Amino acid sequence: MRMTVFQSSGVYPEPVRAVRAWQLLHWASTSAFPLASGMSFWAQAGSTEQRRAAAMKRYKWISIVFPRLRRGIILAQRPARGKLEGGTTGRGPIVFARSIVCAALAVAASIAAAQGFPERPIRIIVPLTPGGSPDTIARSIAAGLQNIWSQPVVVENRPGGSQNIGADLVAKSAPDGYTWLLAPDNVFSVNPHLGKPPFDPLTDFAPVTEVARIQFLLVVPPSVPAASVQ
Repeated sequence: MRMTVFQSSGVYPEPVRAVRAWQLLHWASTSAFPLASGMSFWAQAGSTEQRRAAAMKRYKWISIVFPRLRRGIILAQRPARGKLEGGTTGRGPIVFARSIVCAALAVAASIAAAQGFPERPIRIIVPLTPGGSPDTIARSIAAGLQNIWSQPVVVENRPGGSQNIGADLVAKSAPDGYTWLLAPDNVFSVNPHLGKPPFDPLTDFAPVTEVARIQFLLVVPPSVPAASVQ
């Protein structure tokens, strides 16, 4: 079972999503739940770009945060289409230089836009009761992000309706980056086929990152001779 973080839909630049994903994955990888590899965060899309700079100040993995830039640098190192005499090209260095300039401008703009995030508490909505794996993982991540941001990160349990109640709350919240949904994938892959939910799983949410994958095991006591489900 995969757990993902979502946000409500709206304008959600790819670099912002990448930085958020990296920041959350970094914390999840150092958390106390190494076996919980399948939980995801879903937050409202359309969030402010402010968090991008906050993450950039802590994580400098430019090639991960800006995949397009990485592709640009790779392309700059390849032979250009129009070769000059002698088999060399004059375009590669120019493209590479442009990529570096664009990267510097993007980082500077991101930092300027995101230094103030977050300015108030973050809400992580868990559409299940307290005590289970989703709730435990959410509270572990909340504690880590709270230390990083010096802002409260509050986990709210909103069970009921096959997890649709909590998901609908996030879908209808303001797309400002302050309300997230941590939910298993069945909310979006199974529930729509069991009935019509009060939200559109394809347009009302934007994925931020997968934070855990929870494995299920079938076990029996040693006294049972069974070696398979056959």
